[in-house]
Amino acid sequence: MTAPGDSATLPAFFIVGVGRSGTTLARAILTGHPHLVVPSETGFVPALLRAAPLWWNGSGVRSGLFVRLAFANGRLARAGVDPAQLRRRLARRPPASTAEAIGRIYELFSKGDGSVRVGDKTPSYGLHVERLARAFPHAQFIHMVRHPLDVVASLRRQPWGPNDPMAAAGMWLRGMRAVSDSTLRADRLLTVRLEDLIAEPDAIVDRLARHLRVDSHADMLRFSERAHEISHQNVHPESHLGLGGSLAPTRDWREGLVGGEARGVWSLVVDSAAPLGYSGPPGPRPRVSEAAAMRRLRMFELSRSWRRLRTLGHVVGGRA
Repeated sequence: MTAPGDSATLPAFFIVGVGRSGTTLARAILTGHPHLVVPSETGFVPALLRAAPLWWNGSGVRSGLFVRLAFANGRLARAGVDPAQLRRRLARRPPASTAEAIGRIYELFSKGDGSVRVGDKTPSYGLHVERLARAFPHAQFIHMVRHPLDVVASLRRQPWGPNDPMAAAGMWLRGMRAVSDSTLRADRLLTVRLEDLIAEPDAIVDRLARHLRVDSHADMLRFSERAHEISHQNVHPESHLGLGGSLAPTRDWREGLVGGEARGVWSLVVDSAAPLGYSGPPGPRPRVSEAAAMRRLRMFELSRSWRRLRTLGHVVGGRA
């Protein structure tokens, strides 16, 4: 039998959800438990799984390539992980599978005594839940959701988010469907509404703990004490400055969406949002093309990718 901290059972859980839906808050809460560790966003797992034919030869890992790919996006290095340490672990205990090789990375965040369950909070992994569930059959999933109008309004305030409300609505809809249409069993997937966490923190924290098969702990709700450290570990720390406050909501979608925009967004997302208990603005809803919204989302993502490549080119060329 494998212990909770063995690489064969790591990562133990994933926290996923569309950006601005409370995944960082969930991480801050869970890291208050003495037997749970949630490092900052990793971002490398789907790429490693896709590239497995390159670094896994059927009976063992090509450690040099594997380590280079794991560290390629810079997030492990930012978290203070030493690539030489990973190479030593791979050499000392050769993994028996691709999943176990990736588990060796998560071992670097554990105490090494098997008492800690190491998870991963990367919102975009919600788009890959089927692949992750197959690769890591022991992993649990926590899906954070939030009213789509609040998500859209919040995304528009972020320098990294789409200002176009239809593109932001498409982002919410795509993320929701990726999880809700997956084949994950109910015992592996827990959906948590951010609004419920704010309204009933004790009850929801108990649910989170039960889902991860640990006892609830008082320090889980002392997340504000960890807010500074956790927010500054995020890829966009400026987006999480409110983490150190109370759980009371400070804004709603009306501050970021005018009436026509809100009704258009709601028309697009209502079929996915209503089953979650969300309601939209009153008044007639305009007919909105989902295909058009998804095209606008793709245009935004292409533009963002181009900006990243241009910045990288400036750095490589010595102009930044």
